[in-house]
Amino acid sequence: YYSLAEESRVFEGVAAFDTSTLNWSGSGRPEQVDSAQVTPSFFGVMGTQPMLGRALAREEEGTLAPAVVVVSYSFWRRALSSDPQAVGRKLILDRAPHTIIGVMPQGYDYPKNTDIWQPLPVDESSQRPRSVMRPLWVGSALARLKPGVTRAQMDAEMPRLTQQIHAEY
Repeated sequence: YYSLAEESRVFEGVAAFDTSTLNWSGSGRPEQVDSAQVTPSFFGVMGTQPMLGRALAREEEGTLAPAVVVVSYSFWRRALSSDPQAVGRKLILDRAPHTIIGVMPQGYDYPKNTDIWQPLPVDESSQRPRSVMRPLWVGSALARLKPGVTRAQMDAEMPRLTQQIHAEY
């Protein structure tokens, strides 16, 4: 992800994510909710920002990231009763308090059925330089093309990027 973001000539932005399930201790019985761990660039690359609050910031990345979350519109409606003051409230996820920093707009649903977005617990220092002593995180990446870049230009760029990243790792 970091190499792709730095070395690409065709992408305006690159983001990484992984999906998981969390246990939410709400007002009743604990409930499993679908979650996505994302890089701070995720919402910008997707071209969508929260309707309330804000998206993740660069300093909310990595293993020492604060316990913050962005919640989906449907979770906000269902679990938080559409509270306009939800930003700043705490949610108990996997027995730990997390602060809500944003609420996504109605209709935003990527990855599909996600209720909670939280920081991906990797950062550049944990992934580079690659060594046998450090586990390499493998997840999913997505990118947004720079304005005016064609599919053919992107297709031509990918082999170069692939070779460069392969050599680095």
